[in-house]
Amino acid sequence: LSVIGLILHPDCMQCNPRVDFWQSALMASRDGVIDDSQRFSHQRRVSMKFGVFLPNGSNGYIISNAVTPYLPTYQHNLEITVEAEKQGLDFVLSMMKFKGFGGDTGYWDACLESFTLMAGLAANTQSIGIIPTVTLLSQHPAYVARMIATLDDMSGGRCGLNIVTGRNKPEYTQMGQW
Repeated sequence: LSVIGLILHPDCMQCNPRVDFWQSALMASRDGVIDDSQRFSHQRRVSMKFGVFLPNGSNGYIISNAVTPYLPTYQHNLEITVEAEKQGLDFVLSMMKFKGFGGDTGYWDACLESFTLMAGLAANTQSIGIIPTVTLLSQHPAYVARMIATLDDMSGGRCGLNIVTGRNKPEYTQMGQW
């Protein structure tokens, strides 16, 4: 059983000095063992995983006019992924959005496609886990299975999958899926 313990947003790491404290504390305990023998009739080992939620949507995870809006780029996400691998993190995860929230900042109005982004990152890294996101309403399961199998082969077995249901009605209404 793998448990994701912490997802660090690159934008938060730049602007929040407390992240360094939490990152140090969590990295020190990341290989720890949780003994559930008191709760369950058997023992099980739980290995925490730590990773980065990539900023593959416009403006990353900053909903503010205080920061100059920016478009997502492969190069920016590659730099973050290479650094995460260098720091010993376990995975990178990208979201999938089909419609942003607009407004003054254009928050998430542009988004790099998750599987294509992850394939490029897998080709340029050696050990970090690669986790694309699929939204259930937008993709046929057989097609997703083929994409994830291909990505897993390309990455040498480093691929996972983030499955989300989709909660943003306007995002799916525009495609006739709501």
